[in-house]
Amino acid sequence: MMRRFLAWALMFGAVLSAAACSREGGDQSRAQTHKARLGGTLVKLGDHAAHIEFVHNAVSGDLTAHVVDSHAATRVRLAQETISLHLISRAGDDATGQLVLGAVDDPALGEKRGDASQFAAASEFLRRRSRFTVVLTQIEVAGEAFRDVSFPFPEGNESAHDVAGE
Repeated sequence: MMRRFLAWALMFGAVLSAAACSREGGDQSRAQTHKARLGGTLVKLGDHAAHIEFVHNAVSGDLTAHVVDSHAATRVRLAQETISLHLISRAGDDATGQLVLGAVDDPALGEKRGDASQFAAASEFLRRRSRFTVVLTQIEVAGEAFRDVSFPFPEGNESAHDVAGE
């Protein structure tokens, strides 16, 4: 009886573990893709270390960054109070801009400057454009620093990627 219970428990755990990410193919490595939960642009940091989901409102020029874990599921709070971005137009006008996203206080979640997972700012540059290149200057997540992370917006850089042994 105990063996049957343990077998069911192990099988259930394996199913839950496999469901954490959508995966395709491969024997020793699997291709993983993650979904942006808020309908934004998903950007991975490093080799599956964490993600940032960028949500852009082209009417207001608002850009909000939500820092999440490696599976793009759980919020990850940062000690830094700002995230700096360099923006480059892809509309053929060679325009550039700088944007500093500030930490968003969220009393419902207990988040505040220096302990936040959400960062936001508004920009005239973003009101006129929906396609641009973003260079995230520097961010530190879980003690790991990432510098000059470049990606096209709204495409992002989250595509199927191989993860061995996960």
